[in-house]
Amino acid sequence: MRKVERPSNRLSRTGFWGLLSLIEVCVLLWWGTTLAQQGLPVAPPPPAPVPPNASHITATVLARAVWPPGALRDTLPPVPLDQLLYSVRVEMHTAAAEQAELASYAQPESVLAAFSSEALASDLVGKRMRAVLTLTGDTRGVRWWIAHIQVLP
Repeated sequence: MRKVERPSNRLSRTGFWGLLSLIEVCVLLWWGTTLAQQGLPVAPPPPAPVPPNASHITATVLARAVWPPGALRDTLPPVPLDQLLYSVRVEMHTAAAEQAELASYAQPESVLAAFSSEALASDLVGKRMRAVLTLTGDTRGVRWWIAHIQVLP
């Protein structure tokens, strides 16, 4: 004679842990929604910004580009969406801190793109220059900015 098993009203061990996990997820979702409704942060704050820095550099300009407003919309760190930006790709020869109390993150013999909100002449390409570079952003993204450009003989 075949033994017929009757359904049990007890929860199996795997069913119990699955139900417990589901309850935990619901509580966490409710808690996050409640914090957001109260205007409290539900995620950790963004990473700390890059420390103050500025570097005097000498470099050769390899390329120049113009970025229309909104072209860098999805990049980090964010830039003003209504502003025309310029960039140069430079090969650095020398780099030193602009002031003793500021860090210098620029590395000689490296190639990088640096941005400016001021117009950069197209005839800079192929020329050596002196300028000041500043690194901005945080660990989510960084951007070099260039200023005080002087063409060298």
